[in-house]
Amino acid sequence: NEPYTASDEQKCVDDLFLSDHPSDDNKLMIYYAEIIDAIRHEDNNTPVIIESSFWANWRALHFLKFDRGPLSLHANDADLFKVSFHMYEPRLLTTHRFNHGRFTYPGIVPNYDGPYALSEEWNSSRVSSLFDDIELIITQVLGLKSKHQVLVGELGISRNVSGASEYLRDLLSECCKRSWSTCLYSFRESHWNLMDYELGVHQENENRKINDNTLMEAIKESIQRTT
Repeated sequence: NEPYTASDEQKCVDDLFLSDHPSDDNKLMIYYAEIIDAIRHEDNNTPVIIESSFWANWRALHFLKFDRGPLSLHANDADLFKVSFHMYEPRLLTTHRFNHGRFTYPGIVPNYDGPYALSEEWNSSRVSSLFDDIELIITQVLGLKSKHQVLVGELGISRNVSGASEYLRDLLSECCKRSWSTCLYSFRESHWNLMDYELGVHQENENRKINDNTLMEAIKESIQRTT
């Protein structure tokens, strides 16, 4: 879960577009291949999921070159080989400790906290555009042939962010549109409840049996579309 390399600790997010294929990511793919080979020696039926580096950031997906190298043989197995990334974009919006009530969805959000930050409107169109970019990487760079090989291993937003329900609805809609499997974070986290959507949008609430929970309505709508 959320692998990172030694060089990742020295990078910022924007650095992921500047380097082609760091040696540390080569080592990660070799490690993945060794693990999958060991699994397949005993088990030829269980799907294996790997994640991009930089804590499963979607921007690091392009480092997972499958046309050559140790994972090339496994990547063609549409049923048993899957790739995962996590989706909390943009972090200043979705993360409580960064947002502090400053940003809403839809709304204007800077790309980082600082005097030279660039701001953009985050709404359903922006989310759709982001997922289009990710899909291009998956199909054209990674060359994965099946939509069933993609897993959004985590997605979510702090439930007290204004517009959190709409944010979840838009992200889940994009996943449904592409038939990508999705895992929401989180379900009844024992130590932290800011992403426990059963508690609704009010941070202080601890009662799961509440009426008019727009977060759960958005989630249920998505589940109904896939059944």
